[in-house]
Amino acid sequence: MDQLILKKTCGSCKEPFSATTEFFHRNKSQKYGLHSHCKRCRSLTMAKLQVGNPKYLQWWRSSREKLRMDALTAYGGTPPKCACCGEHRLEFLAIDHSNGDGAAHRRAIGSAPIRKYLWLKKHNYPPGFRVLCHNCNCARGFYGYCPHERESILQINTESEQRPATSAA
Repeated sequence: MDQLILKKTCGSCKEPFSATTEFFHRNKSQKYGLHSHCKRCRSLTMAKLQVGNPKYLQWWRSSREKLRMDALTAYGGTPPKCACCGEHRLEFLAIDHSNGDGAAHRRAIGSAPIRKYLWLKKHNYPPGFRVLCHNCNCARGFYGYCPHERESILQINTESEQRPATSAA
């Protein structure tokens, strides 16, 4: 039996296409879950909007930065700082998946950083995340620990060895 192929007409160029993600971006609020304009027309529209409108770029940057700052503040305090080393410069801070499940989470929601910030806001900043600086975050990813942790453990061990033993009278 032949499959029924739905056709969808682009709202901009008026050309008919198969109603699939090959020709239309996903949009859950639209009929069939697809955007009303084909991918080609949507790309042209977005390019015109971004290039010809510096106010749009300014708005986009400021709203993206606000989302990021809200997430950093929710997990890192005010002002936000690295949970490991205390780094406070915003350019160095990132949101870390404290359970180590960042790759799976990025596959589920998309890898663009804006998606993570939108997801966190939508879910009311759930537990399982923390603020780390990029150095601490990368060290945990590559080596499974942060050098700051190792230094503090060595310092605690050194201090306990240097204390004189108390004698019980």
